[in-house]
Amino acid sequence: MCAVEYWNHTTSAGTSRSRNWWFGYVLNPEGTDETGWNETIMRDAPTDITLKRAEGILEITWGDEALHRHSVRELRCECPCAGCVDERTGVRTLDVEAVPDNIGITNMQLVGRYAVKLAFSDGHDTGIYSWDRLYRMQSVR
Repeated sequence: MCAVEYWNHTTSAGTSRSRNWWFGYVLNPEGTDETGWNETIMRDAPTDITLKRAEGILEITWGDEALHRHSVRELRCECPCAGCVDERTGVRTLDVEAVPDNIGITNMQLVGRYAVKLAFSDGHDTGIYSWDRLYRMQSVR
């Protein structure tokens, strides 16, 4: 069972915020309260995304002025799709050792207002990376 409610509102500053609720046991077992409900605020889209092909880096600038730099290889290794992570157990099925060091991003496509879909030079193109997931990922040092 999964209960989901979505709503949008515009703040006094004129920016749009989205909020969703879901039954935590099904989609997010960690971090739930005793009732199993988890409230998550969806992160706003970044203000800029720049692919630095020569460096193998995806730079993301966020509204709070944070600049995150992600290795393309790490993004590929952290792909959240069902082909890379078992949907029932959450165990990573992708052999990360088989991902080449020089992997590149061949295409980026916005998914609604909540994510970006990345296509990689190894032919993999089913990973959808939410803004929240990208924000929480560690930047490359």
